[in-house]
Amino acid sequence: MKWFKKLSLLAMTGGLLAGAGGVAPASVSAQAPSLDQLLNGTMKKMVNTQTVHTKGEWKISNTLPSQEEGILIGGHFEANVDLDQASGFGSFDLGSFLGDYHLIASVKDGQLHGKENHEEEVRSLDIKTEVQEFQDSLKHLRSLDQFYTPEEIALHSEIYEIKELENGYELRLREDVDGKKVYRDHEAAWNLLSAAAVYGAYQSDHPTDSKEISTELIRYIFNEDAFEAFFASKPKFNYQVDKDFRLQSLEVDMVFTVEEGKTRHLNYLAGTYRIQGKITFDQYNEPVQSPRP
Repeated sequence: MKWFKKLSLLAMTGGLLAGAGGVAPASVSAQAPSLDQLLNGTMKKMVNTQTVHTKGEWKISNTLPSQEEGILIGGHFEANVDLDQASGFGSFDLGSFLGDYHLIASVKDGQLHGKENHEEEVRSLDIKTEVQEFQDSLKHLRSLDQFYTPEEIALHSEIYEIKELENGYELRLREDVDGKKVYRDHEAAWNLLSAAAVYGAYQSDHPTDSKEISTELIRYIFNEDAFEAFFASKPKFNYQVDKDFRLQSLEVDMVFTVEEGKTRHLNYLAGTYRIQGKITFDQYNEPVQSPRP
């Protein structure tokens, strides 16, 4: 469960960094929906989905002194999920310079069953509390008609553009975003987010050294120079939905650089890192089985 929570947090953080503040109104084709309609329509469609099949792959790489790309970590997953029953079945594979990890797991009736690294033993874990929390959250979300405030819609409209596709729409980052302006226009919000992240780092059960490194990394990211460099690298963060606002795919390709000598704890991380990933969604509202691994 910790792995799933960390991966979810990483995804949300990347989305937030790629989707804040900007310079000009969203570009919309004549036939495309408004940003308000697309964002709220997609969220409403997703939270009211009964079942869905999803698969994805990602990798994090860095540029070595030889200018060759070295893959630090990568992986892929596939799952069939029943939101109504809080159940599902899937697989998760992770590969890194530290080794490989493989998991097959199912969730049913508040029980998580899993097999790790191709072992025969099936391990089980009671997650009824987590399932109840999920179902309560889903019930609340399904009661909503609006998921974004007018302020959030205005914020997103400054840096995103909507492109009409043959079978739907694509929401993507503009290529002319002024990163410094993004930071300055919403500095109070970034300061609040940074403070919350630092607080979370110190509330963790990690060693003190790890907390200090996490804190320094957070402060390295949340400043106007870092935002300028980030948006200047032309990050890609694209959503595709069909004509009924069902999410079809999410694709990310972004670059982040840690400069040597700019920090006290991060010199060993100096270099340019690239994060790439794509997740697809299909087979909406089709029957889902949750067999024991």
